Amino acid sequence: MTFYATPATGAGWIVPKNYTEKIGNDEFKNKPVGLGPYRFVSYKPGIELVLEANTDYWRKTPDVKRLVFKSVPEPTTRLAMLKQQEADVTYAIYSTLGEEVRRDKT
Repeated sequence: MTFYATPATGAGWIVPKNYTEKIGNDEFKNKPVGLGPYRFVSYKPGIELVLEANTDYWRKTPDVKRLVFKSVPEPTTRLAMLKQQEADVTYAIYSTLGEEVRRDKT
């Protein structure tokens, strides 16, 4: 998820060439299109990316209706968000912080 599901890389992006050539790469960031299980809602660079389940998805509509990817660079803040149930998933909780997660049974 860290590599493919963030705007940090373009590795997971498949975009329509004709559309991006028509409107340009910068405008595509504001008006993306796609056919995946989630649709773009909003993007605030360095803050968050919001996606919602695409009810027209050709397979099954995802059970998780809304995804919010937050950019939180500080591991202690990510851990606090996890503990306060402000986040469901986090990454890069290492060393003593990781041990704290392991000890916490909630």
